[in-house]
Amino acid sequence: MRCRGPILETLLKREPNNPEVLYSLGVALSAQKQSDRAIDLLTKVTKLDPEQVNGWIALGTALDQGGQTEKAAEAFEQALTLDPRNFHVCRSYGNFFAEHGNLKKAEEYLRSALSDSPTDIQTLALLGDCLKKQGGSDLVGEIEQQILDNHPDSDAAKLIRTARGLRDNL
Repeated sequence: MRCRGPILETLLKREPNNPEVLYSLGVALSAQKQSDRAIDLLTKVTKLDPEQVNGWIALGTALDQGGQTEKAAEAFEQALTLDPRNFHVCRSYGNFFAEHGNLKKAEEYLRSALSDSPTDIQTLALLGDCLKKQGGSDLVGEIEQQILDNHPDSDAAKLIRTARGLRDNL
């Protein structure tokens, strides 16, 4: 992302109201934890193109990073209003709730995301972690098995195999 930043900055100077440029630079800055500028750019995206679901998701993420929890929730809600079944909205909002300790809501949104993409490793891992924190649901083993079956070479699968090896050796 570092090499794209200068290119996007140049494009932004040429086209300061281009939602695609604003969005791309806002996401890049958010990934670099430059929340304030990311929020400014992504807010502009949502004003220029209020129907852009990804703009609202990215704004919610940046607002959350910037400590603006209530506004972040509002941005995610707006994205849900535009597209209630959107996988990325559900996963991002589920992650938001998990990070803020609302595990029941997190589980609800993560399950919704998985209904559209049942083998997505990031969502499976988030849901598994959420269920463990709620008391170790029986479904954790099923989720771990899905990760092992669908993503055997992933870091998550390696962690699961290590943890299972440790449990088996106790």
